[in-house]
Amino acid sequence: MSQRRVVDHATARRAALVATIRGPLAIVVVAEVILIGIGVVGGRPVIVHWGAGSDRTGPWWTYAVLVAAIGLPFIAVIGFFMVRATRMAGMNSWMPAVAMGVTVFHTVGLGVGSVVLNDSPLAPALPLGGGVVLAIAAALLTWRLLPREAATAESVEAADTIPMGSNEVAAWAGTVELPRGSWRSLPQPPQRSS
Repeated sequence: MSQRRVVDHATARRAALVATIRGPLAIVVVAEVILIGIGVVGGRPVIVHWGAGSDRTGPWWTYAVLVAAIGLPFIAVIGFFMVRATRMAGMNSWMPAVAMGVTVFHTVGLGVGSVVLNDSPLAPALPLGGGVVLAIAAALLTWRLLPREAATAESVEAADTIPMGSNEVAAWAGTVELPRGSWRSLPQPPQRSS
């Protein structure tokens, strides 16, 4: 298995934003076009819920509303956090992978697949199962294809510039604070007075 491509920060961040916002948004738009096209051409009521009951049908646009109501807010929320993650956007591939997987699942499993296979005796299991399989594949593919940001050498160069004698020893010391609202706090080391 080959290693992921290593690129600079700007390229990695741009690729992560495309995979988190533009890609999922394009998938939602294509799903909406397909659903509206099927609805306008077919124009017949479709099954909107499975189970007991005599009246299970409803208007075709139910699925179009479902895809938009899930997809657009999800993309907006995860896109907001990805845009704000200025350094992390190019370092982690999990957020774009989650965005792509969730988008593929709800557009295929809950939207297009449910309308295309609406009359099938395997519905809703087949569209939902197919949506899960395609979502996992899309998430893994996104994870694998996104380039990785190259580690910066700034910290190494800074350590090399510290003037030290041959008989001196250096150590780094610092504190770490968890953000407010964290469920657990780290114990503080005892303070020494001189």
